[in-house]
Amino acid sequence: MLEDLLLLCKQSIGTSFAFHRPADSRVAYPGRYVHTSGQWTWEPLFDDWDDYLKGRVQVPPIPALEGLRSEYTAPELMQVLRLMVAPSPSRGRWRKPRE
Repeated sequence: MLEDLLLLCKQSIGTSFAFHRPADSRVAYPGRYVHTSGQWTWEPLFDDWDDYLKGRVQVPPIPALEGLRSEYTAPELMQVLRLMVAPSPSRGRWRKPRE
């Protein structure tokens, strides 16, 4: 699983597909930045991971998703990463011990 997590992160850097997490989602989606009317806007390649995983959407090959070997899907790997880096009460700011 960790190998796939690293692959997902490494393969999503510097490609034509940028991962972006919409405000109403717990996971990111691959998409493209499109320049229209003088502004850059991110557009997702699809808006439902289930549709993508079941082959119901036609998208070009996404390098970051090719070659994942564990039984975990990309959204599940993103949830694991989110849990690994999420702040916890024990990781709060350092406090000077009481005397």
